[in-house]
Amino acid sequence: MKLDEIGRHAREVGRKTTYPITSADRLVDALGGDHASARIGTKDHKVGEVRQIPAAYFPIESESDFIAKITHVLVLNGEPLEDQMTRGTASDSLPTSAGSPPNMPPLQPRGVPSAIGWK
Repeated sequence: MKLDEIGRHAREVGRKTTYPITSADRLVDALGGDHASARIGTKDHKVGEVRQIPAAYFPIESESDFIAKITHVLVLNGEPLEDQMTRGTASDSLPTSAGSPPNMPPLQPRGVPSAIGWK
């Protein structure tokens, strides 16, 4: 499974419902219902399998939260994860909507605690 596959599913879910997704039922509906299937990696998964996700994974707050939580569930269930995504396009400049970086004070160096005298 590649992370961009999970990202594609997250975008599809975002088009069919709104975040936060508060339950497995809402996620199943957004993925096409119990009998639909979704290909992730080399396997087809029944959307109804989503109901096996522990309640602690909900709510899913955003697209990035969807990617993190679903990837975690798949890895726990033995899906191999490829650590690369499909290549995007390179850019030499920030988007115009990026804005300015925050005004933060410079970091001050701090000493390292001494282990002398520890027993």
